[in-house]
Order: sequence, then C-alpha cells, then structure tokens
Amino acid sequence: MKAHLLQFQNSNHINTLDQSLMNRPFKSLMALEILEAIASLEERDIVKCINQQSLYLAIKTNNITIVQKLLEIAPRPLKKEMLAFEEDVLQAAFDNEPYNFEIIEEILTALEAIEKKDSEVLMRQNILYLAVSSNRLEICKRVKNLLPEDKMPFLYNRMGNENCLHAAARKASNSAMIKELLLNFEDDERVELIEDTTRKGSTAIYVILSHFTYAHIENIKTILEMIPAKERASSLKISGAIKGYTPLHLLMKKCSS
Repeated sequence: MKAHLLQFQNSNHINTLDQSLMNRPFKSLMALEILEAIASLEERDIVKCINQQSLYLAIKTNNITIVQKLLEIAPRPLKKEMLAFEEDVLQAAFDNEPYNFEIIEEILTALEAIEKKDSEVLMRQNILYLAVSSNRLEICKRVKNLLPEDKMPFLYNRMGNENCLHAAARKASNSAMIKELLLNFEDDERVELIEDTTRKGSTAIYVILSHFTYAHIENIKTILEMIPAKERASSLKISGAIKGYTPLHLLMKKCSS
C-alpha cells in the first residue's frame, strides 16, 4: 500500500488507520494489514500515518494484537504523544468489557518506559480505583508505582462517593490488596482512609460486613492491624451506615444468621 494512501485523510480528517479502527463491525485483519504496511515505511512517513488518537482507538477495539503492533511501530516521540491523548488511554483499557488484562499490561509497560516525571502527569485521579477494582494485585502495584509521591488524591473514585479501600474490602480474601493500598502511608492517613465513608455512610469495615462471608474476616483483621492500636476502637464505632449497628454487632448478627 502506497504511503500517500496511508496518509490520506477524509473530509473529517480521519486517516486510513483510524478509520479501520473505528469501523464497526471491527475487521482486525484489515487493521493489521494497514499496520503492517505502515511498518514498512520510513519513519518520517510512519508519523504521518498515525495520529495521537490512534492508540486510544486501538485500545477500544479490545484487540491485543492491534495494540501491540501499533506500539511496536510508533517512533518513541509519537508513542509518548499517543499515551498523552486527552482521552486517557489507560482508563480506556480498564473500561473495556470484558477486561483485557493483556492490553492493560501493555499500556502499563509503555508508560513505565517513559520518564517518571512524564508518566506521573498522565495519571488521572480515578486510575488507582480502577486498578483496585480489577482485582489484580500486580496491576494495582504497577499503577501505584506510576503515581506521583503524593498518592492520597488518587485513592478516591471519580465520583468521590467511595475510596480504593472500599473497593478492595468488598472482595473476599483480599488482604494482600488492602495491605498494598495502605503501605507507604502515615498512620493518620491510614486512619483517615479507613474511617472515610461512602455516600451511604459506610466505612471500609461496614462495606465488608455488607458483603460478608467468612472469607472476608481476613480483610477486617488486616485493616485493623494496619492502624495503631489506640485508633482501632474509633474504627469500630457506629458510622450511621446500617441501622445503627456497630461493626461488632453487625458481625455477630451476620454470623448467627
């Protein structure tokens, strides 16, 4: 395929590659053929065939082969531009249904390959919450490592109605994720996070008890062990979440039912 055909843009300024990624139903073989043709060009022509939005569009296809090929052929400066696209590419990877963990890991690898100061500014406030909600510990660790030194603003979801600890606590047998979230924070910050409530008034411990199975007990134990002993009592007081029960009363009620 000739370079001028690959560089052609229609009246909406959409080029050949992007159009192939936007077509529905998506035709992966056609898109891959276009990418192979672009890969055969000189670098000066490659950058004319790929736009800043191309990676975002590739991610939305939920096709790992397309994403990998695009990242492979894009020159480093262009790759950095695609990672900085206004529609967050990492969030787009988390938003795919079903989750495609290979794509998430590919984008994380690309972000880890650029300078830390550059990757930090690309991290959106919601991203750690999405990583925790994916229930993959290694992905959570990698996202956390990409964040700026001050991680507190990233511990809340986009709507501000719950935090990452609520999401982690909800999953049974999730003590490793809870520990990872609370590591590297000062005691007062841990207490703040543990006592923070959802829009419905539930602390992380209340969230656990709302979804309680015996596999959740380790979650409660881990949360309490991660804060000073003198602060544990306040974490077990009534928060007004569930009919005036303290967490202990609610636990006993759940265990006896």
